[in-house]
Amino acid sequence: MTEKAHIRPRPIRVAFLIEEHEHWQPMLDAIFADCFDRWGGRFNLLVPRENGSIRGSYVRWLELYDPDIIYSYVDLSESEVALIHERFYPSFLVHHGPNRKGSRDERAFRPSLPIQALGSLSVTIGGLPGDPTSPRKPIALLGTRRGLRPSQFIQENFGCYGRSPTARSMADDMPEFVQTVTFVSEAIHNNLETNPLASGDVVADEHVFLDRISKERNLIGLSQLSAWLCPRLEFHDDSWAESICLVVGDSFIDRVVFWNGRSHLPVWLDSGLVTLKTSKEQLDDPGFFSSLIGIIRNRIRVPTSNSSSAHFRLRSASLTQSELDRVCDNFRNQDKRAFYSAEAAITLDSCVPSADALKNPKQLTGDGMWFQGRDWH
Repeated sequence: MTEKAHIRPRPIRVAFLIEEHEHWQPMLDAIFADCFDRWGGRFNLLVPRENGSIRGSYVRWLELYDPDIIYSYVDLSESEVALIHERFYPSFLVHHGPNRKGSRDERAFRPSLPIQALGSLSVTIGGLPGDPTSPRKPIALLGTRRGLRPSQFIQENFGCYGRSPTARSMADDMPEFVQTVTFVSEAIHNNLETNPLASGDVVADEHVFLDRISKERNLIGLSQLSAWLCPRLEFHDDSWAESICLVVGDSFIDRVVFWNGRSHLPVWLDSGLVTLKTSKEQLDDPGFFSSLIGIIRNRIRVPTSNSSSAHFRLRSASLTQSELDRVCDNFRNQDKRAFYSAEAAITLDSCVPSADALKNPKQLTGDGMWFQGRDWH
């Protein structure tokens, strides 16, 4: 009798246990940057914990996610630790201890995983644009100098090389595969002792940076790289999978919903830009709003072909329904080709897959095809 085994590499699955506290902003900044740096990291799961236990609506999702690592930013009792091992059986349960120096900035919350994962840059060879009849072109990657902080919009939606924990000067042979478009001030760029992270273009003005993102479809960030060719679960929840999510707000709920909501989109869209998050203050800037409309028109990939126009669903936990409706009207006035709707007062549960979606998730490869054979555990 001949037996057959199926094997396929997949990314490390990490679930982060988090709570809202006075330092939640640098905590989420650190988690996002770390996830962007790892292949598949964009689909790592944020799991809220409340009143001493994992939020009930996330338990089934966490079970199906089947994490290799549960990384906790909260203190766990002995009974909680036992329950996590018995119910979710991760290979590693890691507690993020307090920083010895007492600092509470992004560096203090940087995850320290027990195993080394494949980096996002590793997928550049397989993802280079081109075909057998024409030379392949290097990937144009958004970058920034260490110590220079781009706007939260750029970092959250794209992820700049230079903000990742392992960013360093690229090897001499990397320009064959990756060339950066680096956001850096004139003062730093003109200092001969501080060179950009890699050969490529240098942009000193963030408005120009945004304008290039809106016009150059091959210009991507680590967020997109970390999602490429990634075997993962796909939950087809119609309220998420059939529209493009645009979160407006910077609250804890806004950021968690934006992050987890990405897992609902179809796998075949993973190489593109399919979700966005911005703040109300940024939308009040005419220059930024114009660039955002350009990004929506030129860069966003539409998840469904059932409609003649793309559907953008604006969501917010920070704005009231009337405030979000006014924002929605601005988008409608500027972009007649798409359909916009508004959903305010979202909660941490808003991004949780529906009961029907949780019953039958699809295990798909990075190209949207079924994985033949059961994924290993």
